[in-house]
Amino acid sequence: MLAFCLTWHWERASCAEVLRRFPNVDVQRVDFAQSSFAEQMQLVAQSEVLVGMHGAGLAHLLWLPEHGGLLELRPKRGMGWFCFVNMARSSSAGCSVTLWENIYL
Repeated sequence: MLAFCLTWHWERASCAEVLRRFPNVDVQRVDFAQSSFAEQMQLVAQSEVLVGMHGAGLAHLLWLPEHGGLLELRPKRGMGWFCFVNMARSSSAGCSVTLWENIYL
């Protein structure tokens, strides 16, 4: 399984922790600012899971394969704004979505 991490704010230690806990999962840490739009689309299309902080970059979920999924990380509880959940549910791929909210803020 390829887990694709869209990470502007994710620390290297966080990726290292994921890799340690799930040694059979291929996690790729990517900064889209360093890639062309075509490269970004290709990376997401070859991924099974898109993981990232709530933000415009999650719109890339539109390029996920049919069996893909999205893990949206939210910096604080009760933010509202379920745009990416709605995008995922209405996309032709119909990918699954999971939300994680920081309950401490």
